[in-house]
Amino acid sequence: MQPTLVQRKLRTPARQSIVGDWRIGNLVARGSFCDVSRAQPVGGKGIAWDYAIKTLRSEYAEDPLAMEMLRREVRVSQQVASPRLATVLAHHIGGDDEAYVVFPYLTGVTLNSLVPRRGPLAARIWIIRQIAEGLAALHAAGWRHGDVKPENVIIDAAGRVTLIDLGFATEIGIDEVDAVQYQKGTPRYMAPELFTSTLAASDASDIYSLGVLAYELLTGHRLFDTQDLARIVAEHKSHTPPPLRRFLPNAPAALSTLIARMLAKDPLRRPETADDVAERLRALEFETIGNAG
Repeated sequence: MQPTLVQRKLRTPARQSIVGDWRIGNLVARGSFCDVSRAQPVGGKGIAWDYAIKTLRSEYAEDPLAMEMLRREVRVSQQVASPRLATVLAHHIGGDDEAYVVFPYLTGVTLNSLVPRRGPLAARIWIIRQIAEGLAALHAAGWRHGDVKPENVIIDAAGRVTLIDLGFATEIGIDEVDAVQYQKGTPRYMAPELFTSTLAASDASDIYSLGVLAYELLTGHRLFDTQDLARIVAEHKSHTPPPLRRFLPNAPAALSTLIARMLAKDPLRRPETADDVAERLRALEFETIGNAG
């Protein structure tokens, strides 16, 4: 899913239908298999449309892999509690009724809309740190996100981050979801080892993807900016991005070093954990704010 959930004036959506215990309103986003719409509880007259409901499109209603992706979103939400991750509030998967998953409606924009605009360095480091915290929570519970990219990060008006779309999440060391038959991730953000075998996937793969995202957010320059898949794969495997300080000459040397480590081709050369990344970024936030003052 790649939703951009931007809150507008609250009004009753014009298009409505009923799914389970939920009234569906206006379409918010369309992903590979699902639609995301505004929602409110049936019988919730006077309750704002403060919920988002994800439903499979009709052509995937009987697709077992698409159904499994919804189940995984529910399982991850049940096992991992973090303010940095989207929370499943209700769901119905299985049986004859239409499958759905309900989340809080997230106000804000997706990170891809902010990459070209950049902004204060400390604020960008804060955003990256929050994503790392979400990944750390996932990894601690034994899950890998599997599709870390700007479109899967929602930022609200206060700068708070929510990492979304956990349908491709996999249990580290236990399984590699059958949904990789559809997609292993988004090529521009995938770790090099994933182009060889999904069995090589680990939490280090998420750290690499975060490194690509972080480089783009910090510099305003997209890596691997091509539609040629063969070129993207080749660059992930062999191309070393220019040093961060080429674009940010005043950035702390430690920040440039951290991003370079996250982008290491060898997973063993990356930071050991996402929690370690978050801790280093937290220190760099304070350093950057102090220098700005």
